[in-house]
Amino acid sequence: MRSRRRVLNAFCTETKLAYRKSVSAGAVTRDASRNTINKVWFSRREEMRNAHATHRDALARDGCARHSVALRTSCAFTEGLPHMNISFRCISWALSLTPTIVSLALIGCAQQNASTLPKVEFITPIVMTSMQCPITGEDVTELDEVAFFECYPVRCKGRENARQFAALPMNQRAKLATDQVLPQKGIDESRGNSTCPITGETLTASAVPVVYEQVVIGFASTADANQFRSLKAEKKALLIAQWKADEAE
Repeated sequence: MRSRRRVLNAFCTETKLAYRKSVSAGAVTRDASRNTINKVWFSRREEMRNAHATHRDALARDGCARHSVALRTSCAFTEGLPHMNISFRCISWALSLTPTIVSLALIGCAQQNASTLPKVEFITPIVMTSMQCPITGEDVTELDEVAFFECYPVRCKGRENARQFAALPMNQRAKLATDQVLPQKGIDESRGNSTCPITGETLTASAVPVVYEQVVIGFASTADANQFRSLKAEKKALLIAQWKADEAE
């Protein structure tokens, strides 16, 4: 950027000196001197465009997208400029390029860090054909009173039972709400996912879902889920195979 600015400043100084020299000499009119300056301007513009194109191609081969975009922006700015004061043109170019450089830096950082960003797992809830109140065991529907475990609704038979459920300790609510909450987390107990692959504990409503090979698997806690995520692919496959074998027994 500094080298390009020095070249442009030197060019502005050169054209100003040429303009003043031609006018002070009195040999040509002001219009004729402008024509001379325009010829110099177009000649230098072509040189700058060729240099930018060469530099841009080299950077593109090296995979440096940010610099390539910046060079394309500067080249596009030099095309089709009206015949105006050269110094004003230089200032406008510098001011217009400043926000471009900032935005390109942000985009470049985002592209470099894209591989380190956490991936979001999209989990589809399982449709429940029937639900039972966690307090009384009676059948409930979506029209019944609702309490909450974490952010998941738990249907209860009547407002009194909903209040009673909400007043229970966390571990008791986790056990009672298992049948309603696990399907909402995409964990299917009917397919053998009733225990944690890491600890072997029976899953409750506090289970953490993890997508493995397009299948949702429940883990007893966040720590167990993170431990599984940190394993290499071979160890994951071995662990799941052993867990499925134990579940089938």
